[in-house]
Amino acid sequence: MAHFLVPPNGSGVGYDVDSKLAPGSVWRMQVPLGSGSKIALAGGAGLFVRSNNPGVVPNAFSESQNGDLRVFTLSGAALGTSMLEAGKGEQVWISLQ
Repeated sequence: MAHFLVPPNGSGVGYDVDSKLAPGSVWRMQVPLGSGSKIALAGGAGLFVRSNNPGVVPNAFSESQNGDLRVFTLSGAALGTSMLEAGKGEQVWISLQ
């Protein structure tokens, strides 16, 4: 299992949290054009993260570690909707839209 959440000391502005998915899981956030928004991933080792629409949110996001969390900085390239996928191999566990 894996889920996305607001990073420690991160602002909750622009995030919608839906407890029906999983407690604290983020399912929607705004990524400003040309500047960064951070999101953390909680999950096991070896997970990949990718944007399914790199024209909107490029896959060139930076990553840092904060305890057990991986924190990604996302930057918007164009107006639109992109979904982040976290998975291992061919299995995708959770999506963020």
